[in-house]
Amino acid sequence: MKKTILLAGMMLAAVCAQAQLTVASTGKTTTGTLTVNGIMGATGNYGALTVESDEVHETWNSMSGGPLMVLCAKTSSNGVIPFSVYMNNTQMFYIGTNGYAYGKGFVNTSDSTRKENIANLQSPLQKLGTLHGISFNFKDENSLKQSQIRTMEIPLGATPEISAQIESEQNRKRIGLIAQEVEQVFPEVVRTQYDGTKGILYSDLVGVLVEAINDLQDSLAVQGTQIATLQNQMNAMQAIFFANNGSQPQLEQLGRQSNVDFSQAVLYQNTPNPFKQETTIAYRLPSGIQSASLCIYNLNGQQLKKYDLDASVFSNSVTVEGSTLTAGMYIYALIIDGQMVASKRMVLTE
Repeated sequence: MKKTILLAGMMLAAVCAQAQLTVASTGKTTTGTLTVNGIMGATGNYGALTVESDEVHETWNSMSGGPLMVLCAKTSSNGVIPFSVYMNNTQMFYIGTNGYAYGKGFVNTSDSTRKENIANLQSPLQKLGTLHGISFNFKDENSLKQSQIRTMEIPLGATPEISAQIESEQNRKRIGLIAQEVEQVFPEVVRTQYDGTKGILYSDLVGVLVEAINDLQDSLAVQGTQIATLQNQMNAMQAIFFANNGSQPQLEQLGRQSNVDFSQAVLYQNTPNPFKQETTIAYRLPSGIQSASLCIYNLNGQQLKKYDLDASVFSNSVTVEGSTLTAGMYIYALIIDGQMVASKRMVLTE
């Protein structure tokens, strides 16, 4: 028994002699250096808890001393140290005293292999129309600003000019949405916080905006087709009217509307006319136009053919094959920049 007690006493004495953790009678705890792939502690006096590297990291092969992370802000004569993360002594990310996070970007996990229950969004454009963007201030910003002015006037490393700029930006309003309104139409992007207030996953709204733009583009494409159809019908009616009445549009008036001298436009009579196998329609275009086409209509106003013309070529002709039409009378018209400027009749025989 005496030997056992003696051995335990010797071991306790050895541990105390090499103690790395000391607890004083006051309750204060002190330690020596704690190494975890670096130095953990406030050795560089960066903050309340600082993680440093005093050698090259064997995995990253990049650290050569200096802070890796500064946890807990500390006010000093040089300014304020926020929560910061460093790489090669370069600050990569930090949370400022204003509560904003600063960095180069945040990457959301979005790989297809990590997702399930994938479904297309329904009526995103219509739903977005029920929301409205607002500008606002957070209620606690004024009190937070006063606290910062009293205790944290100068951010670490900031010049007086930058400090003044940062302080002036505290008065700027924010822009966003009301979470309760968003939850009514897009509950997927709203989350309730521990105090009952609600927040928005704004990054998730990117998918909504993309689909809304797609819906808008589809709608515009349909409208464009409808407008083109109506324009073709109007051109056909004009062509039939002017061809049957022997009167042409007022080219001077068209020119004043588009700053193009339409008086230079000429549509010649097709040759031969009547024709059986093929006929040639010559034309002349004015300069400075954007587009031109030669269209063929039946007497009911239906567009049968459209030949897109090279707007940069002053004079040219189009050959119409008789085999592509049935025997009868047709109206052909010269369309420039969406305006019908001339029309004539032609006859195809059997």
